Amino acid sequence: LAFFVGICLFDKNLMRVQGVRVMSPSFADLRCITSAQDCIRQGHDPMVSNPCDPWNRPFNYPRVWLLLEKTSITENDTFVIGITLGAVFYICIIAILIPKKNRNDTIKWILVILSPAVTLAVERGNNDLVVFVLLSLSLLVFRCSSRITGFLSYLLILLASVLKLYPFFALCTLLKEKRK
Repeated sequence: LAFFVGICLFDKNLMRVQGVRVMSPSFADLRCITSAQDCIRQGHDPMVSNPCDPWNRPFNYPRVWLLLEKTSITENDTFVIGITLGAVFYICIIAILIPKKNRNDTIKWILVILSPAVTLAVERGNNDLVVFVLLSLSLLVFRCSSRITGFLSYLLILLASVLKLYPFFALCTLLKEKRK
């Protein structure tokens, strides 16, 4: 079932049927991040001007994303990163969200996964997918309920918050914790 859903979600024709405008080259949001790394290496500030981006869009994410310049990631890696990110995103959805006991709930979650909003996020390689994966991993680690895994869970939430502000509110889980 997961394999079938995965194939459907990466199918460009299915995306068009859902009303998602497929962009070329693919993974446009992710490409803004990867092309910015190329621009930095060429001496440009991609937040001012990003001539390496196929659409010449300025970089509009938090500067922490620009630390990827220290890696060997380039715009040429966008497709592989995008497919990998999408696959990990779906694995997290299956691991976290899809109930395993109730068939009707499982069918409802599959319909949510196939919704145009989710499909658009995957097609664009939106950075919210990275945040979702980090928060999902945080939840999985948190469920192990030991002092070390709890600390790791909060570190993952903090990392997600640095990449995008709204995960900071996931730290509200601290409110239910006993003082240690």
